[in-house]
Amino acid sequence: MPLAVFEIEMYGVAQGRSATAPATLINVYGKVAASGHRNSAQLFYSPTYSALSGVVHNVGVSTSGIQILAGLPYEDFTRMYDILRNEAPVHLWSDYGASPSTSKPLNFVGILSGSSEKPGEGMSDPDSVKQFIRLASEDLPGSSST
Repeated sequence: MPLAVFEIEMYGVAQGRSATAPATLINVYGKVAASGHRNSAQLFYSPTYSALSGVVHNVGVSTSGIQILAGLPYEDFTRMYDILRNEAPVHLWSDYGASPSTSKPLNFVGILSGSSEKPGEGMSDPDSVKQFIRLASEDLPGSSST
């Protein structure tokens, strides 16, 4: 199965609601290649999707970047967005099937952290350090919570 992987340079997020259900969209864009083309993906999350569905356009086309259109179950949004917001670098990874055209059926899509972290490292943002200190000091003798 062929793969399409690209580093995500920028992204945008939108939240909306139809008359029947919420919907969330993540647009991701790869770096502009030497050819001047940019790979992109639109990840649409909705409760109406129970499994992945989608297509990869422009496969094998030298005049434009790959464009991925994916419909995903709503519950997948939080985990994918968390990686996108909190890790660097991040990549979009997709796997697609065969077809005679330049549009291929999407078999897999994911957001992958490209960083090398040690297991158990946890969050490294300033808020998590403050939270750790606050929680650790609550158990000290003489603290106001005892």
